[in-house]
Amino acid sequence: MVKTPTLFAMVGYDTTIDAVVVAFMGSNSTSNFILDAVIIPSIYGAKSCLFCPVHLGFRNGIVSLNTLGLKKAISESVKQHPSSKIIFTGHSLGGALANLAAVQYVEKHPDHKDVRLYTLGQPRVGGAGYAKYHESKVPHYFRLVHAKDLVPHKPALLKGGALFIHTGT
Repeated sequence: MVKTPTLFAMVGYDTTIDAVVVAFMGSNSTSNFILDAVIIPSIYGAKSCLFCPVHLGFRNGIVSLNTLGLKKAISESVKQHPSSKIIFTGHSLGGALANLAAVQYVEKHPDHKDVRLYTLGQPRVGGAGYAKYHESKVPHYFRLVHAKDLVPHKPALLKGGALFIHTGT
């Protein structure tokens, strides 16, 4: 378990499906909603994705969790179960954090072939460059959304084109 005062991620191993599962909690506080609202484009940071703007609030959230040991917890669990698949999942804000965590994991562990991402009600995370990059790194990715849920349709599209677009199917 890795958490800040407002963010929460849990890493565990599911014996029934032979998978390391990394799950992120969705928005549940005013601080989370403020993080959701920080829609300023920020540089993603990967050398292989130089023109990849991402949502600053989501980027700051995953950086905070990583600083507190999320990447280390994932690596330790995968080390204990090296042949297992790894599943990243989350709802709403948690889906956005899972999106970023999954691509970061694949960047660091390109030989791990069974990485999956499932999100529910996830908002848009980055721009077109990030979306293309993410889809090349995490091909097993499915988003579940309800057409009337406002969160997956945020940040709002800009007139004349999208600043942030969805990744995945």
